[in-house]
Amino acid sequence: MCAFMCFIPATIFLTISFFVLLSSEKTESTGLKTFGKVVTVLLWAIAVMVIICGIYMGVAGKCPQIGMMPMMGAPPTP
Repeated sequence: MCAFMCFIPATIFLTISFFVLLSSEKTESTGLKTFGKVVTVLLWAIAVMVIICGIYMGVAGKCPQIGMMPMMGAPPTP
């Protein structure tokens, strides 16, 4: 479940990075363009790390959502 739920924050980071890149390309200042590209690359890296961590948590069985399922009335997983 964590492997699929990690795509929501990753999509948010990628959407923000699109608008940062769009606004930095429209400016005329060279320093601001460079800063915008650096922020965009950092947001892409964060999005990739969120996806990798979500997949790892799903594969390793460390997803906190699975531990909460019995408290919500679902049958326990083996």
